[in-house]
Amino acid sequence: MLFFKLYKLDGNIELDRISDFIALLFSEYEDEHTALRKLIADAMTDKSSDLTDERVGTVILKAFGKFNELGWIAWEDEQEKDRFKFLPSFERLRLLYQPQIFGMDELMKKLQDAN
Repeated sequence: MLFFKLYKLDGNIELDRISDFIALLFSEYEDEHTALRKLIADAMTDKSSDLTDERVGTVILKAFGKFNELGWIAWEDEQEKDRFKFLPSFERLRLLYQPQIFGMDELMKKLQDAN
């Protein structure tokens, strides 16, 4: 949902690489980046692990791998797995989860306030 928000709602329609999404998230979306780090840290079974930006990036890469498995995206190059194209099913996410996507900013604020 965070990716959908950055891509569709915030108008970053040039995003077609995971590396660009990660760079954008880390450089221009500090609140979302912080909230995502908290979500990942809370979900980790090994709470003593150091949650670096590299680890966050690895989790994002795994998420995009799942997006591919679910048929939301397709890899432009199966070997590279960075550049992707959106499949029609990606748009269905907006239809199914529109209230959650539009409420993303409020959710991020709640996560930050929980710190």
